[in-house]
Amino acid sequence: MYRSRCGAYVAIFVFLCGVSSAERTPVVLVHGIIAGNETMVHPMQVIQDAYPGVHVLAPEIGNGKVDSMFWGIDKMVDAVCKAIADDPQISSELHLVGYSQGGLVARGVLQKCASLPRVRSFVSWVSPQAGVFGVPQLCDTDCPHWLQHLLEGLYKTPYEKHFQHDASFAQYWKDPLDYSKYLAQSVYLADLNNERAQKNATYKERILSVDSLTLVQSSADKSAYPFSQHLQSEINSILDHICAYMPPF
Repeated sequence: MYRSRCGAYVAIFVFLCGVSSAERTPVVLVHGIIAGNETMVHPMQVIQDAYPGVHVLAPEIGNGKVDSMFWGIDKMVDAVCKAIADDPQISSELHLVGYSQGGLVARGVLQKCASLPRVRSFVSWVSPQAGVFGVPQLCDTDCPHWLQHLLEGLYKTPYEKHFQHDASFAQYWKDPLDYSKYLAQSVYLADLNNERAQKNATYKERILSVDSLTLVQSSADKSAYPFSQHLQSEINSILDHICAYMPPF
């Protein structure tokens, strides 16, 4: 039931963003952390059942489960950009849907891909677009020793170079108690959200170019903290950074 509802939600949101049986704009699904593109099979089937003929691409990020945790997110962005560029059925437009960490990857695709076809709609599906400050239910008593050690180190020194470059979720760790260090040492999220003094005007242009932007949260999510980051309790400040910036010319 849970998987069916999730797949149905994706289909509904894609529909609301403009897919129709006549247009058949391709859909790109980006999977989340500790997962591969097999987790996108059910949403893909639901979308294709709802909109016959719609092409859906769900690229694998590296080898899936391991690389989605230990690749840098910019490397994941490059992999998805290449998969889109190599797909002959995606040429002029697409709809972009990112699940969990995949939403941050997908937004990197939207804001950074050099030769990306026009993105008609962007759907952030339970993605921590404002960052995380805790992972309370990532594992219980059966948590592997190496993962427990990794999480303990992340809580203590999330902005150390080895964590920022070797643990994907460290790249969107946002410590509200040490915002200056976050701005100085975050290698992904602080840049993606245009939070630093030097802004990237292209990020603004890319975000404003979509016809529809949809943010989805789940009240059942126990993987990230704070809960409200899915709907971006900080969305106004983030959009101020990304979209309200006017270049000085």
